Amino acid sequence: MERNYREWLHSNVVNFYTKHRDKVKDLYESEKFFLPDILFLGAKVLDIGCAAGGFYNIMCNLQSKIEYVGIDISHILIKKAKDKI
Repeated sequence: MERNYREWLHSNVVNFYTKHRDKVKDLYESEKFFLPDILFLGAKVLDIGCAAGGFYNIMCNLQSKIEYVGIDISHILIKKAKDKI
C-alpha cells in the first residue's frame, strides 16, 4: 500500500492530472458515449479516485446541476482539486 501511495505523489502523476482529463474533449470515446446519459438534473456523483477533480469540470459542462463529491488517497491531488474551486 505504501508504495502505491507514494507513486500517486510523484510529480509526473500530479502534473498529468492537473493539466489533463478536465475537459469534455479529454474523455475517452466510451466515456463520451455513456456519461451524458447518466448525468441528469440533480444527479449525485461520488468520484472515487478523483485525482485533481477534473471530472467535476467535465460533468458540470455536461450537466451543471449535479451534486459532486470526490475522494482520493493523494493529499496533493485533493489540494489541487480544492484550489480549482
